[in-house]
Amino acid sequence: MPHATPWIEFTRTTVETEHGPLYVRRAGSGQPLLLLHGFPQTGHTFRMIAPALSAHFDVFVPDLPGYGKSPGPESNEDGTPYDKRSVARTMAAMMTEFGADRFLLVGHDRGARVAYRIALDMPEKVAALVSLDTVPTIAVWDGMTYEKAISAFHWPFLAREKSLTEPVLARASDILIGSFLDAWAHIPLADDARERYLSAYRNPAVQVGACADYRAGAGPDIAADRDDVAAGRMIQCPVLVPYGRYYTQTDPAPAWASFAQDVRSIAIDCGHFLSEEAPEALLPLLMRFLQDPR
Repeated sequence: MPHATPWIEFTRTTVETEHGPLYVRRAGSGQPLLLLHGFPQTGHTFRMIAPALSAHFDVFVPDLPGYGKSPGPESNEDGTPYDKRSVARTMAAMMTEFGADRFLLVGHDRGARVAYRIALDMPEKVAALVSLDTVPTIAVWDGMTYEKAISAFHWPFLAREKSLTEPVLARASDILIGSFLDAWAHIPLADDARERYLSAYRNPAVQVGACADYRAGAGPDIAADRDDVAAGRMIQCPVLVPYGRYYTQTDPAPAWASFAQDVRSIAIDCGHFLSEEAPEALLPLLMRFLQDPR
């Protein structure tokens, strides 16, 4: 399935936002569809499915603030303004600028956290939500056993103070990012994609953004999740959660029970990077759900 030149039909635009300039790829027509990547990647992770999706949808693929070609603002010690509520507002404003007041959402990893925050805070904007191999932030922190703290050490580590995490990532970005890309994949990523991500995280601005993203996850993001659970606020649209059988291993649907009533999960024989490891399996699932999420 990979297209020889996957983004050839996509325009590339830079949009000015509250989080600075956002690099956005766009192609297709029809119902707007926003694809949000995760860590440690960029929007390039969707290259194997975005062209096919653009035959049916108006597809938008940004690099999130502080990632890839979207240099973000300076961060505060609590990770703001990289908290998902703030980034969600920026993503929604970007879509409004493109004339898309209501859209479909697919998010992976950190992008899924932005996506479900849009769905919770602005339900009128989201027709359907796909969370690729991702559970709510509160579920990760509340389930942080010592085994998970070892395998997912980047969660508590990158959430530490700027003076610690940013210098370490600056000095060892290839080692850290490379280890994540290798350990989280069941099917190895293509060499050129792996190098593209390594190169992206050598950028000091991306190192700042990634660390701030995780600091926000340990502060304002989990606080927002707790507030939603306490208030009984839930995602109003249908939610699909495809997950990598060799990464998540257990069905993530129960972790969504406090956030959404209409949740469907399905395992795919791959690791964490579904759109790169198993595009042939993922694409038909997305097509069926996004065209008729009821």
